[in-house]
Amino acid sequence: MDVGYTFSARGTLERLSVYVPPEFEPPLSVTVTRDGTDVVFVRLSDVELTCGAVSGVTGKCTSAECHRRVIGECQCGRHKGLLDRDPEDQRPRIELRAAEGRST
Repeated sequence: MDVGYTFSARGTLERLSVYVPPEFEPPLSVTVTRDGTDVVFVRLSDVELTCGAVSGVTGKCTSAECHRRVIGECQCGRHKGLLDRDPEDQRPRIELRAAEGRST
């Protein structure tokens, strides 16, 4: 049986589902094109999107919604977003990590 993964477009309620055999590792994001424009979908179903500690920044944000309220954006400002392209921005980029053994 294939494993289903849910992806979400940044800033919208649009969803994308990908089904792969268990021996494959799905990507953390998928880019698709709509009307000639790239739309990035970020994997949600099994990744950790909390902010946590940031190297070089005192303290940490423990909000479970910090990277979920707007997918791929950091609400507390510790990270630059997934699509930020400003070369002067020295903040670390948001990193999506696969969550293991997460229970609800």
